[in-house]
Amino acid sequence: MLALAGAAAFGRARWAPLAWPAVFVGVTAIIVTAAGRLQALLATGPADVRIEAWLLPATLLLVATGGRLIAATPVTPTHGVPAPASPVDGPATRRIFGYTLVGVALLGVLGTETGALGFAPYAPGRAIALVVLFALVHVAVLRFDRSRAGAVLAWLALAAGLLSLVAGAGRDLFTPIELGTIPLGLALVAGQLVTARILGAPLGAPASRQTGAALPASARLRHQAVLAAGLALALLPSTVAGSDGTVLRPVLVLVASGALGIVGALLVAHPRWSVLGWPATLVGVFAVLATAGLRLLPLYGTPSGPTGQLEAWLLPAAGLVLATGAGLVWSAGRIPAAAGPDVRRAGYGLAMGVVVGIVLAEAPALQYDPLATARMLVIVWLLSAAYLAVFALDPSPLGRLRAWVSLAAAAAMLGAGVARGVPDPVELVSVPLAVALVVSGWLHLGRSPASRSWGALAPGLLLLLVPSLLLDLTASPLWRVVGLGIVATAVLLLGVRRKLQAPFVLGSVVLLVHALAQLWPWIALAYTAVYWWLWLGIGGVLLIALAARYEQRIQNLKAVALRVSALR
Repeated sequence: MLALAGAAAFGRARWAPLAWPAVFVGVTAIIVTAAGRLQALLATGPADVRIEAWLLPATLLLVATGGRLIAATPVTPTHGVPAPASPVDGPATRRIFGYTLVGVALLGVLGTETGALGFAPYAPGRAIALVVLFALVHVAVLRFDRSRAGAVLAWLALAAGLLSLVAGAGRDLFTPIELGTIPLGLALVAGQLVTARILGAPLGAPASRQTGAALPASARLRHQAVLAAGLALALLPSTVAGSDGTVLRPVLVLVASGALGIVGALLVAHPRWSVLGWPATLVGVFAVLATAGLRLLPLYGTPSGPTGQLEAWLLPAAGLVLATGAGLVWSAGRIPAAAGPDVRRAGYGLAMGVVVGIVLAEAPALQYDPLATARMLVIVWLLSAAYLAVFALDPSPLGRLRAWVSLAAAAAMLGAGVARGVPDPVELVSVPLAVALVVSGWLHLGRSPASRSWGALAPGLLLLLVPSLLLDLTASPLWRVVGLGIVATAVLLLGVRRKLQAPFVLGSVVLLVHALAQLWPWIALAYTAVYWWLWLGIGGVLLIALAARYEQRIQNLKAVALRVSALR
C-alpha cells in the first residue's frame, strides 16, 4: 500500500517530495518479504499453493505500482506554468522505473513458477497457467500501450511464455501439447493484429475498414512474418505430434489447417484483413501438406506397399489445397489490377501442384497389386476429365497451362502403369485419355478455323488407335479385333465426312495394317497351297496391265494426292 500511495503522490504537488521514498521503501519491502518466503518454500517444500499465496499478491502490487508510475502525468503548478523536470524526478524516469517494476514482477513469476514445476501435483496446472498468463500480458500490453517501451515489455512477456513452454515441455507437462502452443501462437497473431490497428484500435481513435490495406510495405511484411510465425507455432507442433499414434489429432489438424488456408485465401481480397490473408494461406497449405505427408511416408515402407490408407489421407489433403487455390483465384478478381495476376498465378500454381503431387504419391503405390488397377483407372480418368474440363471452360493462358499439366500427369501415370503391367487391358486407361485429347482437339478446330487437323487431332487419334494396333499384331481377343476395326473405320469416315486430313490418313493406315494383320494367316496359307510359278505369272500379268495404262494411273495417283492434301 505504501508503494501504491507513493506512486499516486506524483500527481499531487503537496505530496510529491514523499513520492519516491514511499515507492522505494514499499517496493523493497514487497520484494524482500515475498522473496524470502518463496525461497524458503522452494528450498524446503512442499511447493504447494502457498507459492501462489505469496507470489500473486506481490506480483499484483508491483504491477499496479508500475502501471501507476507509467500512467502518471507531469506535475503542473496551479499558475499553469509547467515545472521544470529534473533528470531524476521527471516523467521519463518514472515511466522507466514503472516498466522496470512490471518487468521484475514478470521475471519473478517466471523464475518462481518454473522453479516450482518439480512439485508434481501442481506442475501441469502451473505450466499451463504460466503460458496463458504471459500470452495475455503480451496482447494486453500491445493493446493499451503503443509506446516503444511497451512493445519491448510485450515481447519480453512473450519470451517468458516461450521459456515457460520449453520448461514445461521438457518435463512433459503439456498433455496435449496444444495447451501450450495454441495460446502462444494466438497471442502472437492477436498482438500483430492489434499493432496493425486491425483489432482494438487505440482508445478514442476511429476504426477504419482500410487499416490493413493502408499499411506501408515494410510494416506490412513485418506484420505478415510475425503472423505466419504465430500461426505456425499454433499448428506445426500438432502436425509433428500427429505423425504417429491415433488418427484423431492429425484429422483435426488437417481440418483446421485446411480451413485456415481457405479462409486466408478469401481474406486476401478483404480490405481490412488482407494482411492476415497470405500468412494464413501459406501456413494452412504447409500444415495440410506436412500433416498428410507425415502420415503417408510410413505407408511406403511396408513390404506390400501402400494400402487404401494412402487415398484416405491424400485425397482430403488434395481437396483442401485445391479449394485454397480456388479461393485465391476468386480473390484475384476482387483486388486491384496490379496485384491480381500474382494472386491468380498462385491459385493456379496450387492447383497444378495438387495434380503433380497426386501422381508422385500414386505412381509408387502401384506396387500394391490389389489396388493397382483401381488406382490407375481412378487417377487417369479423373485427370483426363480435369484436362478436358479446364480446356473447355478456361481459355486463359494459365488455364491452358493447367490443362496441359493435367494431361502430362495423366500420361505419366499411364506410363508408370504400363511399366508395371497395369491395367490389363491397357485400353481401360488409354482410351479415356485419347478421347479427352480428341475432344479438346475438336474444340480447338472450332475455335481456330485456320488450324490443321494434324496438330489438333493426330495425338489423340494415335493414342486411341496405335496401342490396340500394336497388340493386334499378335494374338488378340475378339473384342479388340472387332473394336479396332470399327473405330478405325469410324475415324476414316469422319475424315471423309468432315474433310479432315489426319483422321482420313490415320484411319486408312490403321485399317489397312489391321486388315493385313488379320488376313495374313489366310494369305500365307493360300501362298503355300499354290505353285510358286503361278504367283509369278499373276504378278507379271498385273505389271503388264499397269504398264499398259501407265499414264492414266499416274494421273489418278496425282489426283488422289491433291485431293488428300486439300483436306484440312
